[in-house]
This record gives sequence, structure tokens and C-alpha cells, in this order.
Amino acid sequence: MRRLFVLTLTVLSAAPFLAAQRPQPATPAASMLTVDSIMRGPKLVGTPPSAIRWSRDSSKIYFSWQR
Repeated sequence: MRRLFVLTLTVLSAAPFLAAQRPQPATPAASMLTVDSIMRGPKLVGTPPSAIRWSRDSSKIYFSWQR
């Protein structure tokens, strides 16, 4: 009976220490800039660019899009 008490007391006293040692889950970087995060907004979402074309020397891309 005494062994059971000592074992229970040991486990209960070690539980907070073991819980604190667990690695925290990785969180995505909130400051990451992506096309989706930059273009978020009620006036920009849902309208893809149209009339996509290259410049004559193929150095630039032009397109039409809502303002």
C-alpha cells in the first residue's frame, strides 16, 4: 500500500514538469507576405486579371485588372 502511495505521489508531482517540457506546436509565420495576403480585400478578391500579354521584347508582362 505504501509503494502505491509513493508511486502515485511521484507521478502526480512529476506531471506538471513533464507537461512543461513538451515542445510547442510550430505556428506559421504571421508576417509572411504571400500573394493571397497582399491581395486580400473586398475589392480585390474574386477577379482574375484579364488580357494578359508580353511586351514586344518579352521583358514585361501586361494585364488588365479592376482598380
